[in-house]
Amino acid sequence: EEEEEEKEEEEEEEEKQQETTKEGEEEAKNEDNKEEEKKEEEEEEPKFEEEPSEEFEDTTDYSNVFFTPHRNPQMHKPQLDELVDGMQLPTDSEDLTTEFPWGNKDEVTKEFDEFVRKSKTMQRLRVKPSEWFREQMKEWSAKMAAWKKAQVEFKRKNLPDTDDQSTDIWGSEDVMDVGEGRPLFEKFEQEDWALLTSRFELHTCLHAFSKEHTDHPGLHNSVLPHYFMQYFERPFPMKTFGKSTTGQTLELFADTLTFNASTGLVEMGHPDGTPAETFVKLTEEARRDRKAKIDAGDESAKVVLDLRMERRGEKGVHKGGAKGFAPAKGGKAFGKGKGPIFRQSFAPAPTMMRARH
Repeated sequence: EEEEEEKEEEEEEEEKQQETTKEGEEEAKNEDNKEEEKKEEEEEEPKFEEEPSEEFEDTTDYSNVFFTPHRNPQMHKPQLDELVDGMQLPTDSEDLTTEFPWGNKDEVTKEFDEFVRKSKTMQRLRVKPSEWFREQMKEWSAKMAAWKKAQVEFKRKNLPDTDDQSTDIWGSEDVMDVGEGRPLFEKFEQEDWALLTSRFELHTCLHAFSKEHTDHPGLHNSVLPHYFMQYFERPFPMKTFGKSTTGQTLELFADTLTFNASTGLVEMGHPDGTPAETFVKLTEEARRDRKAKIDAGDESAKVVLDLRMERRGEKGVHKGGAKGFAPAKGGKAFGKGKGPIFRQSFAPAPTMMRARH
């Protein structure tokens, strides 16, 4: 029994030794494989020789390089509009010396002044209609009511039609009677009254703004709808005349305003105090020119009104109304009437309103 136990112990020891030997061989193989893999990787990777480090020296010429504008502005437009009026370059004093590392003082001053001027032209300030503005619109509403009434009364006479060339537009002093009791506006249609109204409104809007902001360099065409809304509390008549941009709309009033396409500025075409009758003559002249183009086959000369935009959101900022003028529903008008005075002259037909509803 003792001999058998000794044999079993010897066999167990041999088995253990064999297992240990196998494990050692496997570990040795794994190490050899790892070394071979490392050698292969080292052979595949290119070897770069390290160069001695040198101090970096920037040789770029920054004399004509300016700061790149950010995609998101650091200051929003309304904040800039409030601060631009007080912007100025610092001046030398006992405790402060101003340096201009990117240019001389004259160049920087010129660039800064141009930036301030452009910023002012695109300001969106809050304005309130002045007493002068209200008086101008009150007088205009009374004249519009008288002109419309005169047109209706003349058409009731059923007099024979006359040729346009028989009447001298600028030679007639009284637009109510240019001969035989005919008013100069006897052939005005809905679009002509709309154009006449917009002519006077744009003229008055620019003059009212210039009177309240005497040191302002002018208005950019992109902010004109903003100030039109401020004064009249209704949208700029861009959609009314079927136009997609402010510039296209202003082309209809080239005889009233001056639009500089290169700078985008809108300037007054007539001085303050221009008689309202002047705009009637301008509208009649434009009507004859438009009619001549249409008769010649130019369909693009037609003015197609979309009057739904004019009535949408109408509040009527002007109080009072002229006698004999029937205002539309809602809002306030001049004099004793009620309703927005300017919308009565070109309210959409009942069929259009029914279709809209």
